[in-house]
This record gives sequence, C-alpha cells and structure tokens, in this order.
Amino acid sequence: MESSGANGKIQVTFEVKEILEPLGYTFKTRGLINIKGKGTMETFWLTGPRPAKRIINSTKIDMPSGDMPN
Repeated sequence: MESSGANGKIQVTFEVKEILEPLGYTFKTRGLINIKGKGTMETFWLTGPRPAKRIINSTKIDMPSGDMPN
C-alpha cells in the first residue's frame, strides 16, 4: 500500500476503517485503487481522531461535611 500512498498521509483498507471508525477515527474516501499484489481495493485516507465532545454539566452536588468513608 505504500507504493500507492502519498507523503504525509495514511492509507487504509475498508477492513481497517471498519475497525478504527467505532474507536473514534475519521476517514476520507479515496476510492478504488490498484494495490500491488492485491488488485483493486477500496481505500481511505485516515484523517484523524474524531474531536471529543465536551459535556458541560452544571448540576450542583451537595456533599455532606465531615469524614467520608473509604
């Protein structure tokens, strides 16, 4: 896959995309590419991790004063 890639980019197969996508990575479709020794394969550029969602919770929690059990 290196011979059909590009400098500074990570090219992955559909199978790798399917594994990494649920873990929060994003991809850009590259399309069908002739891969040396493999034939024509659908490939993708790894574009990076999905930005984390910020969750802001303004709920106040009252804590009892004094010693807390371990």
